[in-house]
Amino acid sequence: MINYTCKYTPLELFKAFGTETALIDQEEQNFEQAEILTHANLCSHAKAFIQEGINSDEIIIMDCCDSLRRAYDVLDFEGNNKFLKILDLPHENGYCAKDQFSKTLKNLIKEYSEKTGKEFNKDLFIKACREQKNKIPNEEYIAILGARVSPELENIIKESLGFEVVNLTCSGNRNLEAPPAEIEDYSFDQLIDWYATALLRMVPCMRMTNIADRKQLTNDPNLKGIVYNTVKFCDFYNFDYSDLKRETAIPILKIE
Repeated sequence: MINYTCKYTPLELFKAFGTETALIDQEEQNFEQAEILTHANLCSHAKAFIQEGINSDEIIIMDCCDSLRRAYDVLDFEGNNKFLKILDLPHENGYCAKDQFSKTLKNLIKEYSEKTGKEFNKDLFIKACREQKNKIPNEEYIAILGARVSPELENIIKESLGFEVVNLTCSGNRNLEAPPAEIEDYSFDQLIDWYATALLRMVPCMRMTNIADRKQLTNDPNLKGIVYNTVKFCDFYNFDYSDLKRETAIPILKIE
């Protein structure tokens, strides 16, 4: 099983090998082990990831921020994982970025196949890509935005509010665009080129250069309120929160 933490992780590639995937996003009672291995001022998400990931067999990390790069360094140094990989994630979604990301994904497929002895299955890959579904309800709802929330925190928020609650943080809004109708006829290179483009065209997280498309998260007329989650030592989402407060009249509750 591949454990991951970022929505840009190429989950469908691993499903093409028949490998299950699992999001590492749990609460931790303490950071005792992580703080032995790294600095106490690392963000709480990265420390929780280290605590959970250090005993995981297979881990894939996207280099979305310095904290996760340091988490990779710790896990790599400890050497407990059978498969540990960090992937370069572009900050842009232009032609050069898509081309480079496609090459990164093709190299990952080759490396994972050599490591596991499994073969990439095109049919399983296409099936996984088509399983993506829109999670936005056709009724009034509250959105959780900002930094990722754990399942435990998400449940507390849902139990406390009288509305439908939708997790639109990066741990909840992974919506890949639908594959083209003719995708079965694509060559391997065409398939991965399309996939790299589709991943980079998802609703951008705050580490991307162009975040204009994030407005689609708040433009829905059924959206009646926002619970905005921030994480200590992560400035990206404090900037996003400030912009939202200035640009929207939707009620916002900020939590940390």
